[in-house]
Amino acid sequence: MAFPGLRVGWIVAPATAIERLRIVKQTTDLHTDQLAQATLAEFLRRGLFSKHLARMRKVYASRLLALDEVLRKHMPEGTCWTRPDGGMCLWLELPPGFDASELLIHAKERGVLFAPGRYFYVQNPLPNTLRLGYAGLEKANRPRRGNAGRCFARGDAQAPARRAACRAQPRCACMKR
Repeated sequence: MAFPGLRVGWIVAPATAIERLRIVKQTTDLHTDQLAQATLAEFLRRGLFSKHLARMRKVYASRLLALDEVLRKHMPEGTCWTRPDGGMCLWLELPPGFDASELLIHAKERGVLFAPGRYFYVQNPLPNTLRLGYAGLEKANRPRRGNAGRCFARGDAQAPARRAACRAQPRCACMKR
């Protein structure tokens, strides 16, 4: 992601598809910020995007690595999470018995925010799932045992079966203690 929050993008597609998307966009907002569009266009024209993108890839890879290390160190046994190839979030599945919506109340008190997984299911949501973003993690506010760890500290008798199921999924990490 080059500029989180800028909300400027482009598409390469047949003209009919672009026209349909333009109409849909007009129904969702009146227009994209013209200053932001002009600024990005100039940034691209000057050839600065490639250098910026290379830098941002390193920054976000570092943030993902830091989050992965904290999760490995502090999550309860039986917790599984993805290692995304793209995007700014990972998908986390807590051991059975956890409810991410309830957990969010306690996590907020410790400065930890996430989106409960139930918002990302069409049907039959799993209450123990959540989406955890890492784009905004700076060194000063990365999760520590004192906040994130206490939110999740708990054992689980069904952990071995959960780990086995998780290992079968590609790009996934599971906790084993």
